[in-house]
Amino acid sequence: MSVFKDQGRDESMLRLLLAINRKTRASVDLHQVLDFILGSVGDVIPYDAARIYLVEPETRTVKYLVGRVDDKFEQAEIALDSVDRTVAQVLVTGEPFLGSPVTENPVCSNLRETTRSRVTVPIQSDGYVIGAFDLESDQHARFEEGDLEWLSLLASQTAVSITRAVPYHGLIEKKRLEEQLRIAREVQLSLLPTAVPQVPGLDLGGVNIPSEGIGGDYFDFIPIVDGHLGIVVADVVGKGIPASLIMASFRAFLRAEIRNDYAIRTIFGKVNKLLTESLKPHQFVSAFYGVLDLERRRFTYSNAGHHPAIVLRPDGQVRLLSSGGTVLGILDGTTYNERVIDLVPGDILLLYTDGVVEAENEAEEMFGRQRLEEFVRANAAMSARELCEQLSAELTRFSRRAYPEDDTTIVVAKLASP
Repeated sequence: MSVFKDQGRDESMLRLLLAINRKTRASVDLHQVLDFILGSVGDVIPYDAARIYLVEPETRTVKYLVGRVDDKFEQAEIALDSVDRTVAQVLVTGEPFLGSPVTENPVCSNLRETTRSRVTVPIQSDGYVIGAFDLESDQHARFEEGDLEWLSLLASQTAVSITRAVPYHGLIEKKRLEEQLRIAREVQLSLLPTAVPQVPGLDLGGVNIPSEGIGGDYFDFIPIVDGHLGIVVADVVGKGIPASLIMASFRAFLRAEIRNDYAIRTIFGKVNKLLTESLKPHQFVSAFYGVLDLERRRFTYSNAGHHPAIVLRPDGQVRLLSSGGTVLGILDGTTYNERVIDLVPGDILLLYTDGVVEAENEAEEMFGRQRLEEFVRANAAMSARELCEQLSAELTRFSRRAYPEDDTTIVVAKLASP
């Protein structure tokens, strides 16, 4: 039940809400709009201090703190952990506060010593708490339930004012984007192998380092009949949820065709047809797929527009595995070749995506295949897993970036030395 009971004040509040709506339509300056709200609300709910807090989640700061304290206007930017405890609780829980202030926090940067009562409500938009509206009084028990209800209504109008007046504020869009990236990354991780197969005479390792966005890198180890092992690395054009969904489709198509026991060239031809029928014109997948027959030390492969896999021999020779065809998903009817390479004990097979060789340093130099080969050769004594991890660390040192610009995937298969 509503506790509104003062008809005169109710009419004043309704006029205020209409005035705020008109002001928002007439101004695109956020501080001007918020200052108008703070200056007007005192005519309906008397206060000694009032503040509006808007949170910037990425930097964990109160990006916009505007207020009227003892008839003086203020604005500032402060860290979230410096917000007084009552406001912090409202921002975290989304629940309003009515009563005496919490004063036990000695590091609060903006709690008035004379405050004796307050009412604080969340500012919400699309289900997210983007800020808080706070009124303080020097009188005990100054605010009532009716003040809480009116201030909550005013906070709702304030949220509308924010999105209207400052579309570039971006808080809600940022939340949506973060949620999309979280979902896309969960999809991507669910498709990657959780463990490396244990194969006698073979040391395997694989790693995927996501970029700040979500790309479409994929790798897998696929056990096949007769003790053969399929190894695949792929890169989907684009980022975000669309790339993750394409990657999921590619994985499903590939595994389905592998179960039919076709030759690799036939598998790629069928996967290409399925992708061409389902992808948009600008979407495609580059992929490398090979089957290792460890008993006969033979590796049969096909390369669909991907960076060539590298075989580093114990005697220092290098073989590039580039034969196959064009990328998948562009043109129906494309044919693919497959090749066979005989392996020797001590061979290192290296598969990777463009995030490795195209990583750039501050001088805009690419890491390149030569550096890649030199690094693997210099660290050939490492296990496959260590080699993947150390190469990833080397790329970070080279580019001096905490996250790569593009997804980075590395797969290593080492044949045991005699």
